[in-house]
Amino acid sequence: MSIPAAVPALAIVVGASLGVLTDPAWIVPAVVLMLMAWCGAVLTFFLNRPRVCVAAAAVVFFAGSWALATRASLDAARPPLRIAMAPALRAGPVVIEGRLIDDAAPGEAGVGLHLELQRWTIDSVTTEGAGGVRLTVGGALGFDRAKEWRAGRLVRVPALLREPGRYQDPGVPDGRLQLARKGTVLVGSVKSGALVEVRERGGWVAEAAAGVRHLARTHVGRHVGRYDRQSAAIVVAILIGDRVGLDDEVQRRLQEAGTYHVIAISGGNIAILAGLMLWLLRLAGAGRRTGSCVTMAVLVAYAVVVGGGASVVRATLMAVIYLLARQADYRGAPLNALAVTCGLILLATPGAVADVGFSLTFGATLGIMIGVGLAASWLPRAPWLRAPIALLLTSLCAELALFPVAARVFARVTFAGLALNFVAIPMMTLAQVAGMVVVPLAWISTGAADAVGYLAHLGAFYLVRSAALVDLAPWLTYRLPPPHALPVAGYYAGWALWLGARTLRGTTARAARRRRTARTFAACIVIGCGAWILVEPITWLAPGVRGRLRLAVLDVGHGDAILIQLPDRRSLLIDAGGSMSGSSFDIGGRIVAPAVWAFGTRRLDALILSHGDPDHTGGAASVVRDFHPREIWEGVSVPGLVVTQALRQQAAAARIRWVIRRAGDIVRLGDVTLRVWHPPPPDWERRGVRNDDSMVIELRYGDVSVVLPGDIGRDVERTLATQFGPAPLRAIKVPHHGSSTSSSWEFLSALQPRVALLSAGSTTRVSEDVLRRYHAIGAAVYRTDEHGAITLDTDGRSLVIRTFTGATGVFTK
Repeated sequence: MSIPAAVPALAIVVGASLGVLTDPAWIVPAVVLMLMAWCGAVLTFFLNRPRVCVAAAAVVFFAGSWALATRASLDAARPPLRIAMAPALRAGPVVIEGRLIDDAAPGEAGVGLHLELQRWTIDSVTTEGAGGVRLTVGGALGFDRAKEWRAGRLVRVPALLREPGRYQDPGVPDGRLQLARKGTVLVGSVKSGALVEVRERGGWVAEAAAGVRHLARTHVGRHVGRYDRQSAAIVVAILIGDRVGLDDEVQRRLQEAGTYHVIAISGGNIAILAGLMLWLLRLAGAGRRTGSCVTMAVLVAYAVVVGGGASVVRATLMAVIYLLARQADYRGAPLNALAVTCGLILLATPGAVADVGFSLTFGATLGIMIGVGLAASWLPRAPWLRAPIALLLTSLCAELALFPVAARVFARVTFAGLALNFVAIPMMTLAQVAGMVVVPLAWISTGAADAVGYLAHLGAFYLVRSAALVDLAPWLTYRLPPPHALPVAGYYAGWALWLGARTLRGTTARAARRRRTARTFAACIVIGCGAWILVEPITWLAPGVRGRLRLAVLDVGHGDAILIQLPDRRSLLIDAGGSMSGSSFDIGGRIVAPAVWAFGTRRLDALILSHGDPDHTGGAASVVRDFHPREIWEGVSVPGLVVTQALRQQAAAARIRWVIRRAGDIVRLGDVTLRVWHPPPPDWERRGVRNDDSMVIELRYGDVSVVLPGDIGRDVERTLATQFGPAPLRAIKVPHHGSSTSSSWEFLSALQPRVALLSAGSTTRVSEDVLRRYHAIGAAVYRTDEHGAITLDTDGRSLVIRTFTGATGVFTK
C-alpha cells in the first residue's frame, strides 16, 4: 500500500467527527469498543492475521478518537472554568491572573487581551483554575500601554467577566461553542489600562519572539507604511499573522475575490519560506541533510515567532514531517505526511475536526496533491508554459475540493480566485519576501530598507487591487443559502467513488467496461451534487411559506430584525439588527442572512427601515447585497445620516426602489393588509435620528392583528392609542426593547395584546415595570434574550408561537 498512514488517519477523522456530532453518553461505548478492538489487534497479531490486525487497529484509532472528541465536545459545551466561576460572574469585578497567549491587539472598541487564566480572587479568596479569557481594555491609556502586554507575560487585572454571547437563530452557528472549542471560555472588560499589572515577564523564548514581532511591526510600519498604511498592515498580516490594522472593507473584498487565504499564515507562507531556505542553503553549498535540518529549525522558529496558531501549527508540522521523511530516505507518497499530520493533530486536539480552518487546510492540500498528481504527466515540458498551467491546475483542484465547504460554512461561492491567484500568489510572495528582508535591512541601511519596502508595498497594493475583478464580473462570486449536508456528502462520495474506480482490477474488456461505468456514475453524482450546491434550488422553487402568515423575530442581541413571510410566499424584513457601540461585526451578513435563509427566503420584496438607529440599520448593507430587495421603505429621512445615505447610494447602484412611507399608507399584500400608523410627514428637517420617528406598522390577516411599533415612546403611544381598532386576536412587538419610556398602560389597554414579542440582548436593560404591565394585561411575553428567535404563525384565526429554545404557545380568539 503506497499510503499506509491513510488507514489510521481516516479512522481518526471519522471517529473525531462522530464524537463531535453524537451525545456525550456515547463516550462509554466508544471506550469499550476501543478496548475490545485493542485486544483483537493484539490477538490477531500473534495469530499472524495481518489484514484482520490492520482492521482491528483501525477500529482502535476510530473508537479512541471518538472517545477523545466526545470528551472534548463535552468540555466545550460545559467548560469546567465557566462552571467553577459561575458565582464570580454575578459578583461584579473579579481579580484574575493569567499568562497572555497573544500580544495585545488595539482595535475600535479598545485593546484586546487574550490570556490563559491561572487563578482568580474574590474577597481575598484565591481559587486556581485554567481556561482562555478574552478582555477588552477601555480608555486611552490602554493604547499607550499596549506594547507592554506581550505574549508570555503574566498579568493581573480586575475585570467584569461574562459568558461569551451567542445568537440563538436557525442557521446560525453557536458562537459560544465555537469559541470554547478554540479555548476561549469567558470574555470581559477592563475599565482602564492603568488597572492591568504586568506581574512577570515571559520566558526568554517568548520574550525573544515578542521582540521579533515588535521589530516586524515597527520596521514594516516605517518602511512600508510610508507609502501606504494599508499596505503595511497587509505585509504585517502576511509576515506574523497580525491582522489588527486591516480595514474591514479590504478583508471583505479579498474574501469575495477568493484570495483572502494569501494574507492568512498557512501552508502557502510556510511553503514559500521552506522553498526559500532550501534554495539559499543549496546556493551556499549545504548538503541535502544539512539543508533539511536547518530548514526545519527555521520553520519551527518561525512558528514560535508568529504565535503558533492552529493554521501555522498544521502547516509547519506537515512540512517538518515531510522533511524528516526525506532525512530518513523514506520515498513514500507525500500524502503520507499529510495523513500523519492530520492524525497527530486530531489525537492532540480532537475538537479541531469541528474547526473550519482544519477542513480548509487539509481539504485544499489533499485536493491539490491528488489532482496535480493525476495530471502531472499531462503538463507541458516547457517551463514557461508548465508553471502557469500548474498554478491554474493547483487553484482548480483547491476550488473543487473546497467550494462545498465554503458554500456550507461561509454561504459563499467564488470562482474569481481561479484567475486572481495568478496575481495574488506572486504579489503575496513579493510582499512576504520583501517584508522579511525589510526587517533586518532596516538595521543596516534606511535607504535600502525604504527601497525594499516599496517592493513590499507594490506586492500588497496590487494584491488588493486584483480584487477589482469582482467589480467587473460580479457573477464570479455570490452568496447563497448554505446547502443541505446531503448534497455535500454526495459530492465528496462521488469523488471517492471516481478515484476508487481507478483501482478496480482486471485487464479484460469486461473489467474496463466496469471501470468506465463506475467512473461515469461517479461523475454524474459529482456533477449533480455540485450543481445542487451551486444553485441551492429549494429556496427558489418553494420560498417562504404558503397559506399562512409568519413572523420571525430574530435574535440579534440589542436590536431589531423581523422577517415577515406572507401567505403568497413573498417576504419582507423590518430592520436588520446592528450595534449601538459601533462594532465592526457584520451582523447582517453573519446573523441576519443565515437566519433568513434558514426560514426559506431567498429574495426580499421589501426591506423596511423603522428608523435610522444603528441597532436597527447596522446590518442593512449586507442584507441589500445578499437579498437584493425590490424596495426599501423609510419613514422620516435624516439627510445627514451616513448609514442611510450609503444605503441610498447602494440601492441606486442596484436599481432598488426607495419608498417613503407615511401614516395612512395602506398596502395590500394578497390576503394581508399592511397599514402604516406612524410617522406623519415631518414638519422640519431632522438633524438626527429620533425614536419617536419610528415607523409603526400593523399587519391584519383575518382576525389576527400584529403591531410592530419600532422604538416609539409614550408620547407617540398616547397619540396612537385612540386610533387602533379592536382585534379578536392581537400580538405586539414590545416597543423600544422593553425600555421604561415605552409600553405605557394607556397604549396596552387600547391594544389588548395576547402575545408580546420582546427583542433584547444580554446588555439590554428591560424594565421590570414594563414586564409587569404586560402580565397584568394578560399578554404572554416571549424574549429573544431568553428564548432565542421567536416564530409566530397564524392562519388568520389563531396564533402559534415557537421559539429556538423549544418554548411553544397556542392562542385562539
